[in-house]
Amino acid sequence: MLNSATIGIEDAAGLDGLEVVYNADYVHDELAVRISRGASWLNESPVSGTVAPEDDRRILITADATGLEAGSYSAVIIVTGNDPDNPEVQIPVTMNIAAASFAGIESLQEGIPGAFSLDQNYPNPFNPMTTIRYSLPVDSHVRLEVFNMLGESVALLANGTQSAAYHEVEWGGNLASGIYVYRLSAVALDNPSSSFTQVKKMIYLK
Repeated sequence: MLNSATIGIEDAAGLDGLEVVYNADYVHDELAVRISRGASWLNESPVSGTVAPEDDRRILITADATGLEAGSYSAVIIVTGNDPDNPEVQIPVTMNIAAASFAGIESLQEGIPGAFSLDQNYPNPFNPMTTIRYSLPVDSHVRLEVFNMLGESVALLANGTQSAAYHEVEWGGNLASGIYVYRLSAVALDNPSSSFTQVKKMIYLK
């Protein structure tokens, strides 16, 4: 894995600039941009590119808590360039990981929810796994299903009786990039006329 690089840039005519050099300890004549990786849990995409004058470019920053212990993690994203007014921009990033372990469907906390609900999955976008949380105010028959944008079922996460509580399920894996839809349907066991259905979208990015 490349941990640091100094990347050469050139003018629009290709007549002036620097070649690409790796792990150079300088930024020469404000013509090079250095990108360094300091936090293994922080990822950016793309890691290089060209931005035309008066234009902009979006960079996706993702934080991955896989394999990390509970606690607070901090990092600084440093962007350097040839802008004489702003040669360096520092962006602080903090990730807090709660002390919890989730696998399959679990009850989250004590107490009975006041109403049916389906939360937005987290993280979103996600790769490789995400967590879906929902609340049942009464014992219910529950069906939680994931669909692709063609309406095809890709996963059945729950299909049976569950007690009144806060629940969650973890889902993901080696999926095709894109938008997925998850739908929760719940019917109260003691009152079949009391039912709940909600649909939300989530995004898987590779």
